[in-house]
Amino acid sequence: MIIQCHGAFKTLGDSFVIKVQDANIRSVRIAVEKYLCAINQGNLVSILHRSVFASDLKLLKDVDRFNSRTLSLLPPISGG
Repeated sequence: MIIQCHGAFKTLGDSFVIKVQDANIRSVRIAVEKYLCAINQGNLVSILHRSVFASDLKLLKDVDRFNSRTLSLLPPISGG
């Protein structure tokens, strides 16, 4: 799965690739957190917890399922 980076996550580049166990956003969030820790970017984990994922024009909740190979990771605006 490709995660497109925005805002604070742009420090990781335009995108990164993760593997997920299940096609729901909760699984993606867990995989991204593990990825951030593995690349010594644990400082972004707190931002991840306040961020949302989006597919096309739809914001997704942790319980939502998806069938896209690419998701956008959107951090909160103004740190909120």
